[in-house]
Amino acid sequence: MPRCQVCGAVAAVHVVQITDGQKTEQHLCTKHGADGLPPITARASWVNWSLLLAGALLMTFAVACCLVTMVESRSRRNPYTPVLTFALILMSAADLCFLSLFIRGGWVWRVVAVLASLPTLFVIEDFLRRA
Repeated sequence: MPRCQVCGAVAAVHVVQITDGQKTEQHLCTKHGADGLPPITARASWVNWSLLLAGALLMTFAVACCLVTMVESRSRRNPYTPVLTFALILMSAADLCFLSLFIRGGWVWRVVAVLASLPTLFVIEDFLRRA
């Protein structure tokens, strides 16, 4: 007999949801089945917020690396090259977080992901100009 995914009681409500071809099943007791907030939706929202936070932190560090004006380096060609390369790596990781958010989220999350990835243009332009 299936158990409630929230409290572990005997499940009386079985919800099958198909979104974008992905089938999700929920087993809930009568108390949590009547609440109307399925735990899978809450979990997805938590993942989306985590992706947004991780991407925002990585992008902040990438932009901060681009704003560095004096860096000691042994590179003869350009002393900024290692820092700008690190900024590109951070930016790529941030963009992967935003891409995951874009793929898994609804239209609001997609708009947020596109807006959050706009500093990518600054990082790439700065790298091409100074490296």
